[in-house]
Amino acid sequence: MPQARLIVYGDLTLDLCLTANGYPPRGADTAVEDLSLQPGGSAANCAVTASRLGIPVDFVGLTGRDALSDMLVADLQANGVHTAGLRRVDTPPGMVIAVHDGGERTFFSYRGANGAADYGPLPPDLFTPRDALALTGYSLQAEPSRGTALALIAAARAAGACVALDPSYLFAQGVALDALPGLCDVFVPNEVEAALITGEPEPGRAAAALRRAGLGSVVITRGADGCLVVGEDGQVRLPALPVPHLADAVGAGDAFCGGFLAGRLCGLKDRDAAQLGQLAAAYVLAQPGGHAGAPTLAQALTDDRLAPTIRAQLARTAGI
Repeated sequence: MPQARLIVYGDLTLDLCLTANGYPPRGADTAVEDLSLQPGGSAANCAVTASRLGIPVDFVGLTGRDALSDMLVADLQANGVHTAGLRRVDTPPGMVIAVHDGGERTFFSYRGANGAADYGPLPPDLFTPRDALALTGYSLQAEPSRGTALALIAAARAAGACVALDPSYLFAQGVALDALPGLCDVFVPNEVEAALITGEPEPGRAAAALRRAGLGSVVITRGADGCLVVGEDGQVRLPALPVPHLADAVGAGDAFCGGFLAGRLCGLKDRDAAQLGQLAAAYVLAQPGGHAGAPTLAQALTDDRLAPTIRAQLARTAGI
């Protein structure tokens, strides 16, 4: 039987990450201490993480036709992500400028092709009942990407596939709690987003409100405080895994989502899948960029931060 696939729809961007001496006042200047240019985008980070963990991944989205877009597409392909569903348009690729200033991050986000062009008809027969669709809140914030996201949700639901949503801050500010069950089965917000949606600042109460709304599984990520997993088996709080060296936090939540969904597609229960998500996030935190440090399946199988039963299930799924 073919292995379950993850279909990811959302943003593919070029991330310009820099560390400054301080944020300058309007019209002034400041020195940049460190700078890196990395392929990124919340959806791309999720896709690469799941692919490196051995899951077949198809990326659906848009990018430009220029050399920068070529680099982004080549990065997905080098990480094993299938790009037949990635369409090229005459719009520059998305770009995110992340300014690190004394521990704080300020973002300047340009969605470019991700949000400025219509995707068009979806590829036929995209989903089977074994598959999962991963979406990010960015794609649901505005047209035309919102229309494509809703069409993908409808197609996934019609095929019996699972739909997972990792919201964005702006999406969380505007979405109604009772609208979420119509958008997804699995919801993976961070604690700020969960509080914005539910009005409950305490993660346990926020998760309970999300479950009462009708969501099947809720996983609230909490940074250094780990995550909270709530589903049919009750509520479980998991600590974050140790990170020997923290490079930057870009993409850590996306990596968690990719690892978590990879675990579910391997047959893990939500609690164990969340531990795989924690491992993926720990690897990404240790290396600059949104997914350059994402762990391979070989690394996950030999990392004793994962329980032996989880590693055994990953090996069985991979036929090892």
